[in-house]
Amino acid sequence: MSSDIRSIQMLIINNKVFQCTQSTCLPFYNLITSDIRRCQINCLNRNECTAVTFHQSTLQCQLFATSINQNTSMSVEINAVTMITIFRSRYSYDLTTILAASSTSSSTSSSPTTSSSTEAPRG
Repeated sequence: MSSDIRSIQMLIINNKVFQCTQSTCLPFYNLITSDIRRCQINCLNRNECTAVTFHQSTLQCQLFATSINQNTSMSVEINAVTMITIFRSRYSYDLTTILAASSTSSSTSSSPTTSSSTEAPRG
């Protein structure tokens, strides 16, 4: 039996949102989620998603595409969390590959305090 396992690392920026003057900087998808983790998972489930902003007071989740990067201008907004995917950190694995690899070797990794890893729920 195999499952789809995906992961992504994100740079987390508290109390800041993208300051967009161009229409290419607008989110490609807006939704309401129950928490920030669900917002991250929605980004993880869409390959075109490179950044996400979660508004804690309204539970609004905004997904952004490839036009967003770490050099995009940002403005202050209290109770907002913006997360930018770290380049080349999006992985999709087949569970059988992971199980085979883990039986032959093990490794550890650490991440900076400004990043977060998110895995989609297994189904």
